[in-house]
Order: sequence, then structure tokens, then C-alpha cells
Amino acid sequence: MVFPAILAGIFPTAWELIHPVESRNRGAEASGQLRQLELAIRQYKEEYDRFPIPTNITNLDSNDFTFGTWNTSVAALGITNATGRQANNSEIITILLAWTNCPDFIKTIKSRVKNEFPCIDANGVFLDPWGHPYIITLDLNGDNRCRDAFYRLASVSEIDSSHSQGLNELTRLTPPPYRTPEERNSFEAPNMVMVWSLGPNGKADRSQKANVGVNKYHILFGH
Repeated sequence: MVFPAILAGIFPTAWELIHPVESRNRGAEASGQLRQLELAIRQYKEEYDRFPIPTNITNLDSNDFTFGTWNTSVAALGITNATGRQANNSEIITILLAWTNCPDFIKTIKSRVKNEFPCIDANGVFLDPWGHPYIITLDLNGDNRCRDAFYRLASVSEIDSSHSQGLNELTRLTPPPYRTPEERNSFEAPNMVMVWSLGPNGKADRSQKANVGVNKYHILFGH
């Protein structure tokens, strides 16, 4: 299910006010690419019985892995795994591009000219229509749930500390009460793949809920 929060905000960004039609078009394009990217990852896994990722990627925190903002133009946002190895989506895209059955949309994106978004940049990072890296989280422990590095946080996804249900249909498997940070910050998507865009602002704020502030402009798929 796609939740293009960019369309639901009460107060549009300055860019949206100036370019309303282009904003809607970019939002629709991002939603479509998120669907296709998620499908490509699933198809690769079905064909090879593994995700399109390097074999040395592990995550000691939750056994899921987020290909976040590390070593990208928005690295300062710090959307990274709690511990261990860090990566951005280039590691996935490189493998998909080398795949015999690589989807046409990825090949087309690869051929985009410089500074035309969406595109795959010089470092192999797949950028959304606003020039920001797509965030991808994969279920590496086989429980068909994804614990994203950003959306796992209670400060972002929690509705009520006494409930396991969170925003964007994310849930915590552990029932309340939540006595430790690990238990409280354990929101997960009920899917093996979760992909999302930072939206037009290119920002993310751990101190705000998913449905307010800069976070409400994110576009999510696979939750």
C-alpha cells in the first residue's frame, strides 16, 4: 500500500505552492518507482532465493538492514542502521543492473542525463524525482517484517505508548508495557521489503511523528 503523504499535508511546502502541477507529477512518479523497485527486489529474490545485496551485509540490532542516507548528499540526516555495516541503495542497484532480468525502468533511469531526476548518480545511488536517495529496508531474518532504521522509532511511529499499533500501519510484536528502548523502538512493516522517499523537502526529523512536520511529506511503500 502506498501512502503519499505529500498529497495529504494541510500546509504545502513553498516549492509545492510555486510548482503545484509538477509537485503532483513528481509525487506520482515517486510512488510508481517505489512500487517497481519493490517488485524488482521481490522478483530477484524469487529467482535467486536471496536479496540483491552483498553477502557481507549483516545487522546485529534486528537482523534487518536499511540502505539509508550513508555516504549520500543527505548523509547528515543519519538514517543508518543502529549498529554494524552501513550502506546506501547503490549496493542493491548495482546488483539489479547486472541481473539478466533487470527491469526496464531501472535501465531507463540509468540512462538519464546529469542533473535530470530521477536518476542513478555517479556513485550508483538511485535518486527520487527530487534528487534524494530512495531508502530501502530488507527483512534479513526471514520473519516477513521490516524494521526500518527511521520508522522503527517510537518518536516517529508511536500513536500511544500503551498500544502496539503505530502510524502507517506499522506495529510492534512485543505487547506493552515497553520497558526498554529496544522494545519501544521496534515498529515494523508487515512486509519483506520497505522502500520510501524523503519527498520534496528531502528531510526527516526523529523528534516528530510520521504524520506531521517534514515527515508527513515522505512517500512510503511496502508497509
